[in-house]
Amino acid sequence: RKTLARVAKLCVDGGIEERRVAVIEENGRRVSQLLRAVLAELGVPLDERTNTVVRRHLQLISGLEG
Repeated sequence: RKTLARVAKLCVDGGIEERRVAVIEENGRRVSQLLRAVLAELGVPLDERTNTVVRRHLQLISGLEG
């Protein structure tokens, strides 16, 4: 337990959680850019309905539905 507690503290002190959040945010930006590029190339208008549908599906695959 002591070793686990020490490693956990080192991770927190080293900013690993902040880095993990930054990576997740960057991945989200990349997925958004990808979706916008694909939809634009297919000629799908990027309107409120499109945003709603895309948001709903992203929430479904990320487990954030509801």
